[in-house]
Amino acid sequence: MNGMERNIINTNIRLNLTREEDRRAYAYLRGMDRKKYHSYSRAVVAAVNAYFDAEQQPTPGRADDVLFQRIQRLIEQNTEVLLDAMQAGKRLSEALPEAPSTGTSESTELDRQTALDFLYGF
Repeated sequence: MNGMERNIINTNIRLNLTREEDRRAYAYLRGMDRKKYHSYSRAVVAAVNAYFDAEQQPTPGRADDVLFQRIQRLIEQNTEVLLDAMQAGKRLSEALPEAPSTGTSESTELDRQTALDFLYGF
């Protein structure tokens, strides 16, 4: 390492205690386990690294990731069906497949209407 490089960087962090998230961060820092984190710097380094590591590399198999992927897949599949129907000149209600019969046409119609309301929300 040449003489121009620095081994220690000094930076400031400013917390605005009129903001709820800043007050929470400050409370965490003040109440941190001093045996685990010997200084504010060690706690901030751990928090920043954990945050950006998680952001850059989502944990595979997490329940919310799996749910999101399933929802995304369903939207993609149904979007294709709806686009095909629109190109064929069909109305949205005609494009939706009939739900399997459960013996009650009222609940099937309610399910179809709920699905339509959801899709019209986009």
